[in-house]
This record gives sequence, structure tokens and C-alpha cells, in this order.
Amino acid sequence: MKLSNLKKYDKFLKSTNKKIVDVDTLSKGVNIKADLIIDDLIYFEPMLRMIVENYNFRNLEKNIEDYISNSIKKETKKKTKRLKYDPNQTTMDFIYSKLLLDNGFIDRHYKFSIQDLKHLRYLINKELKTKNKKKGK
Repeated sequence: MKLSNLKKYDKFLKSTNKKIVDVDTLSKGVNIKADLIIDDLIYFEPMLRMIVENYNFRNLEKNIEDYISNSIKKETKKKTKRLKYDPNQTTMDFIYSKLLLDNGFIDRHYKFSIQDLKHLRYLINKELKTKNKKKGK
């Protein structure tokens, strides 16, 4: 079930003045095939396939609204997790942990991921701060 399709159904149901909206009317109004509409809305009415010929889709208007509002709330609640770094790790420890192979050789073909580079930037900035503090004293 696509949220964008549900928004189209909700917008059409709010804008039309008809008291009874069947699947054909809804299909023409939102320009989506009736089978896809039924597949999307079967979540709200499980018996929809059997009663689709004489079903009024106005009955689902409130359910669709609630689902859309809950989905939007969930989307806004998602926050990115901040990675917690080891405060005692140095820049060289991190680089060696990534580049050194088990046999002790350096892997020259290793590519740093974005997370690795962000972690490296964090460690370098932390080291620069400590060096500047010592230099200033």
C-alpha cells in the first residue's frame, strides 16, 4: 500500500460531492486502475474483494485519514542515531584497526566507508583540540 496513492484517494473523497462513491468513480477520479485501488484498500476492509460491486468507499474515508496522519507522525519521529565513539581511541589506533590484516600486512586496497571517514574526522578534530590546548598553555 503506497502512501501516495492513499493521499490521492483521500483527496478525491474529500473533494467529490457524491454520497456514494463506487470503485469505478474512484478509479476515474484518481486515475488508478480499480484492481490496484482494491489491493491498496483491502487493508481497511478485508472483505472488499467480495463486496466491491456495491461498496461505498466513503466508509473508508476516516480510516484512510487516520492512517495517513499516523504515517506522517511516524516519519517525523525517525531520527538518525548518533554513533558513540570510543573516547580513548586515537587516530592511529583507528587507522591500524581498519588497514591491518590478520597476518600483519597493510591492506592497500581498503576503501573507507562514509561512517569510517566520519569517525576519522571526529578523532582528528579531537586530537587537534588537545594539541591546540597544549600549545596554548
